[in-house]
Amino acid sequence: MTKLRARIEEIGEHLRQFAAEEAILTAAGLGDWDRVFALLDEMKRPMDRGAAGQCLEWALHRAPWQTFDRLLDRLPGGEYAGKIVIRGLSTNRGDNDAMEACGTLVLLAAACGKTEKLRCLLDHGWDVNSASLDAARSLRAQISGLY
Repeated sequence: MTKLRARIEEIGEHLRQFAAEEAILTAAGLGDWDRVFALLDEMKRPMDRGAAGQCLEWALHRAPWQTFDRLLDRLPGGEYAGKIVIRGLSTNRGDNDAMEACGTLVLLAAACGKTEKLRCLLDHGWDVNSASLDAARSLRAQISGLY
């Protein structure tokens, strides 16, 4: 009975962690960065890499650079990949074409002209060449849909 109770408690902890991460992602999606940090303060364990990567991707596109920098300090280390749709490209088919770009957050920050956030990433030791093992795993997950 003790093993069963321990297993039930373990499952309960995983569910609480998942719920906390979902609340953080909801707050990030809404741009409520104060709530994101408050929820991070309440967590007992670090965020899962997949959830942390999603949070950073949203912050890359929606948060002030100071908030993005704070998140880099708070979320699990390593490099993350993401994707973005870049609209309004000037191509031979017209000026309103769009392209989906996948890559590390360093690549996306550079592609979107987010120089302050790119500087934050580089200051935190992210690889400008996107050649790290973390970056490769994250990009593979992003492309395969497992992120």
